[in-house]
Amino acid sequence: MNEQNSQLEQNLTQEEKLDLTQRRLADENNRLRSLLGATSSPRTLAAVVGKPGELPYDLIQIDQGSLAGIETGSPVYIGEDTVIGLVSAVQRNSAFVTLFTTPDFYATVYLSGANVTALLEGLGGGVARVRVPQGVPIRIDDLVHVPSIRPGVYGRIAWVESEPTQPEQYGYITPEIPIGSLFQVAVSKPDVINTDPEAARQYMLDIQNKLLVIPEITPATTTATTTASTTSQL
Repeated sequence: MNEQNSQLEQNLTQEEKLDLTQRRLADENNRLRSLLGATSSPRTLAAVVGKPGELPYDLIQIDQGSLAGIETGSPVYIGEDTVIGLVSAVQRNSAFVTLFTTPDFYATVYLSGANVTALLEGLGGGVARVRVPQGVPIRIDDLVHVPSIRPGVYGRIAWVESEPTQPEQYGYITPEIPIGSLFQVAVSKPDVINTDPEAARQYMLDIQNKLLVIPEITPATTTATTTASTTSQL
């Protein structure tokens, strides 16, 4: 009997380890699928092999290059829609990525919370900022989009610097994932960049329309029934 119990316990332990392994594999698979993105434009998965400390702070090196189809000017993503920079130099088996936080890196961005466009400016050290006139309602956690890249979420406002006596205020953005913690990225193609003003306006309109969608809201029929019931009780 003791031998049977020991065997059962061993089998149970093995099954738990197998289940844990399967869950880890499933989580990793989902993470990689998210990194590659569900887009029509193909992406190339690459490992980050050069980071701050080995390179200037706002530059990273990846282990894929021209042999893998990497091209200069290609957007680089973490996750499905978070773009962090552009490929700036390509070798056969490696490439360098200039991040949006690089000093003197500029891009037109759209602040969905305030519903305005602004110029994003890289400051270095993993920080970028936008400047807008006083009175524009920018807030912490507002999303920052790059309308010339689709998909093109850049990040969120991390903090706001506003002095009422000054004509402008600043919103500062830091990467969702610290640069030193980047291990894998996905590289798209340069053709996902479109600087046509009309295309950018349409992208911003699409973002505005999505802001009003609340998937978890209670159906109107249920609300109406509840209201009627409450009224009858009164």
